[in-house]
Amino acid sequence: LLNFVDRIPAGWELRQIVLSGESWSQVDPIEARFRRRVFGERADWDQSICPQCGTQGGDAGPHPQISGVMAVALGDTLYADRSAPLESRNHTEFLLVLSRDDSEAHPPVVPGVDVHHLAASVLDLALSPRPENLIGYPRVPALVQGQDGLLVGQFPQQAHARELFVTCSAAAPEARLVVEDGMGVLLNEPTGLNEGENRIELPRDAVAGYYGVLVRIPPQLPVTRVRLGGDEREVPLVEPRNDAPVGYYEYSQDGVPVFVQATGRIWLGEDQLDQLKPQECTDIHWAKRLAAVLAPIAAEQRKRLNHTSEPANPSDPSRLLHTELQSQQSAYQVLQTQERSLYEIYDAITGHYRRLREEYRTLQKEKQAQKNRIDELRQGHETLSAQHRALEDEREMLREQHHELARKYGKIEKLFGQVGRRYGLRLLRYITRA
Repeated sequence: LLNFVDRIPAGWELRQIVLSGESWSQVDPIEARFRRRVFGERADWDQSICPQCGTQGGDAGPHPQISGVMAVALGDTLYADRSAPLESRNHTEFLLVLSRDDSEAHPPVVPGVDVHHLAASVLDLALSPRPENLIGYPRVPALVQGQDGLLVGQFPQQAHARELFVTCSAAAPEARLVVEDGMGVLLNEPTGLNEGENRIELPRDAVAGYYGVLVRIPPQLPVTRVRLGGDEREVPLVEPRNDAPVGYYEYSQDGVPVFVQATGRIWLGEDQLDQLKPQECTDIHWAKRLAAVLAPIAAEQRKRLNHTSEPANPSDPSRLLHTELQSQQSAYQVLQTQERSLYEIYDAITGHYRRLREEYRTLQKEKQAQKNRIDELRQGHETLSAQHRALEDEREMLREQHHELARKYGKIEKLFGQVGRRYGLRLLRYITRA
């Protein structure tokens, strides 16, 4: 957006920003590039048309789940930076409302929204988003209706999340909660819930899988809130006021009103609450982040493949993990090759980017010099034009003075002729008399 703001022509001023349109795919950009690099997957769109042959695109369908160690390692990387901005990707369009510098701005009257604020680690059964299906690597807690009738709470991975806090509106002594993470079932036993907040200690730290950490809640339980971990970052949840079909969340940034459209209950991330902040979305940025994803996955697989032996007890829960690690040996070689190739691509792109940046700076300097020269020539032209108009006015004035003098000269010449004739006649008479 900032690139478009920088292109606003002179004489125009940014008055309002409006975010609208459909939601982006909820697949994280790093996951999308990971799927493309490692699995060769491509996103499709049934409304796309090839400009060359006119063939219409097909339905992309749901993305297959990434499973096992690869899902855990990818999740560790995606959730590693817990101070990173939360991006919701709820809108695909933006409108820039411009006006002349000297015109008066009139803010529009738009339907409002109800705003709720939750911590990024809290699932509120009445307020949290309710997507139709589970989301891969969720950014904030969400609630999904399971096919078995249970409510499924999705949580992003929290550092050292070993405690689950469940708030109930009434006591439920026979309550049973099921907690699943990337390593399997983490908790499945009667917990017994009291009215108010209940603390449940998990057997180990939760490890996020492809769908994060899942908490299955029977719908008959009087559960109102669930909290996993201690992420206190605030997440604004908005929905149209009075059950209206649409509403707008309004705030101001650098004196510019921003209107964020909501056609249902959505959460707002920093990508929507800081529109004039420079965003890193270049190919170099994504290549660097994807390399950061591939490196720990390859290292983790190499470590486990080299140091994990066959469990002596066939019923050992680690046997499944061991078998899967062995089956990933060939995949690890592919990842190693992809990692080296990616770093080579990154180095090439970085060098090309630096050259382009230098060329761009040189062109900007030449452009500024030409602009200054044009301004000087324009000022000189205006000065010469003013002098030309002054000379034209002076010439016209001299022409009028010339005409006036010529007219007066004619009169004088005529008068002199008359005087001369009279004087000559008198002189003749005097001579005759003499």
